[in-house]
Amino acid sequence: MKERHKDLAAIIATYMEAINQAIEESGLESECIFALAVGFLDMDSIYMEDDETKANLSLVSSISVADEIELDNFLDYIYHIHLQEDNPRFINYWIDRAGENGIN
Repeated sequence: MKERHKDLAAIIATYMEAINQAIEESGLESECIFALAVGFLDMDSIYMEDDETKANLSLVSSISVADEIELDNFLDYIYHIHLQEDNPRFINYWIDRAGENGIN
């Protein structure tokens, strides 16, 4: 991880700790699911593998769930949100494809 990535990762880790502390202090641990992941790409490590461009990634993450079932449900929810982002049935699909020129 590059030094500038480490500096930002330390700041992000502080915010993650503050979020976890706020959840604990509120007494809402059993009613709150928290997940945050921030990745830092090392652009100097770019390489090709099976016709795909790849790079090393350093990840800072925090997740708070009650058990594996809750984690599975949460990950399933995130997966389905991801699918919706690239689905022509949803407006964001068309907005993303319009680019800077707008929808018209």
